[in-house]
Amino acid sequence: MVMKSLEWVEVAYSQVFQSNNEGAVDVIFDQLDQLLLDGDFLKCDEVLREIDVNLLNAHTIIAILSVTLRASKKLENRVDFVSRARQRLEEITPNRVDVLLLGLK
Repeated sequence: MVMKSLEWVEVAYSQVFQSNNEGAVDVIFDQLDQLLLDGDFLKCDEVLREIDVNLLNAHTIIAILSVTLRASKKLENRVDFVSRARQRLEEITPNRVDVLLLGLK
């Protein structure tokens, strides 16, 4: 079940803040996957535009990139998200960026 609006993003941020990587990734996968299965590419694209990568960690960034990969051609904001994700990953995992992003761009 997709949560209303983008309230689930706040739940994911909260899980990251609490160092609950599994919970944050679960929320992200559940919500984005359902949007994509429903064909709601506009809402998914909105999430990619609005999400604050500074409130995410490597686990959640990779989750977002993974779940949106198959629909990348339908998500105009994904290219910008990848760029912002790369910048964030360079801050938090500077020696692993290229390995983490391998196959997810």
